[in-house]
Amino acid sequence: MNPQRISFARTLPILALLLSYVMIAVPATMAYINVKSASRNGSDVIVRYHQVQVRIPHEHFLRRSVQAGADITSHYIQALNMPGFILQIPADRCTKAWPSDWAPAGWDFTQWRAVILPLCGIPFWWFAGVGVDGLATRRRLAWWVLLLGSILWASMAVFEVGLWLAAGAERKEVVFPFWGLGLWFVLFAAFPITWVKQWLTSRRIRTKLDARLSAELQ
Repeated sequence: MNPQRISFARTLPILALLLSYVMIAVPATMAYINVKSASRNGSDVIVRYHQVQVRIPHEHFLRRSVQAGADITSHYIQALNMPGFILQIPADRCTKAWPSDWAPAGWDFTQWRAVILPLCGIPFWWFAGVGVDGLATRRRLAWWVLLLGSILWASMAVFEVGLWLAAGAERKEVVFPFWGLGLWFVLFAAFPITWVKQWLTSRRIRTKLDARLSAELQ
């Protein structure tokens, strides 16, 4: 396969979406197998966690298994799709649940974020792929694309430093947001780097043209 034919703008959103939902599917499948094996003749299952007992009806096995998988992997998925909050928060503000996060009945916000953030993150993965395409190929990006990408890159840096300083002694509690911001800081860095690369290329071409013009005039 020719590497020049690979479009990161198309590939990254698909890979990120698949990775996010595979992360949910693996523990969800294991949980479903466990509750099905624990059920006798289609009966309900009682799950014990420390001092708490929860009865899971037979018809809710699949939903509860998916919720368990989402709950376990939510922090990883949120970090992977961190910019998705830019779309999720305005959507939450349009609901009656605001200022709390909206979630469907029977779901908590942590589980719901694991499901919805991969979808909200698709535009940002596509945009990051555009920057990588511009950096890895000869594709020339428009100035406003470079400006927007550079603003997002700088925003990730500001948020990461601010989060690190604000956390203080509780930095272990913000490890997932910190690494998520770091990931997107690296991805969006393609835009300022591409901007500099395009400026140097334009300057080199202009210098060559000026030199050729001067030689012809002489």
